[in-house]
Amino acid sequence: MPGGENRSSVYDYQCLKAQQLGVKFELGRQARIEDVLSCDPDVVLLATGSRCARPGWLPEDWFAQGLIPSLRDMAKQLTQGIGRAPGRAIIVDQDHTEMTYATALRMATYFDQMTLVTSRDRFANDVSLINRQGILKRLFESHVELICHVEPEGVTELKEGQFALRNVYNGALETLDSVTAVIHASSRIPNDGSREPLLAKELDVIPIGDCKAPRSLMAATREGYDIANAL
Repeated sequence: MPGGENRSSVYDYQCLKAQQLGVKFELGRQARIEDVLSCDPDVVLLATGSRCARPGWLPEDWFAQGLIPSLRDMAKQLTQGIGRAPGRAIIVDQDHTEMTYATALRMATYFDQMTLVTSRDRFANDVSLINRQGILKRLFESHVELICHVEPEGVTELKEGQFALRNVYNGALETLDSVTAVIHASSRIPNDGSREPLLAKELDVIPIGDCKAPRSLMAATREGYDIANAL
């Protein structure tokens, strides 16, 4: 990738400078409450991100068992490699950020048909106009089907390879056939489960980024930068 080595050099330089200033990095592990307390911190910044919520059309037991994976789970599977899959894959888009469409484009190389559905009147609603135009161009070039103004009617017909959609305005039903995979790109909720236990220990806890409120990568990164500088 052009510029990759330059970005790596900048990252290495920033890490070196941070270490010279006394910053300690611990990689490849998930911090527990006990780990945080062992550092005897004055302030704890929680940058633990967010997770996909359960959409209303997806039954709780299906959600708990991961029978219909989230977009993030599918993205992880794609990085690990999946084989060619016949039939149609569907992403139910309630997220409208760049990650959804990057994943859809990648999935389009594995499935016979890739379909995006949303209850809104357009896709990529939460990105800038310039970026939205580029996203739509790439989706159409990859022959990704786009269906607006609909919500899933349920999952009862999936065993027969069908997925029913209901128009949000007039209630009309349409059914997609040859469905082999459904992914939900639902709204995100903060991964802030560590906040209350740390507050109970009378620590000053500051959630930042998606852990405070899910948003764009640029906005979350900017907030983290400003808070770190303030400290």
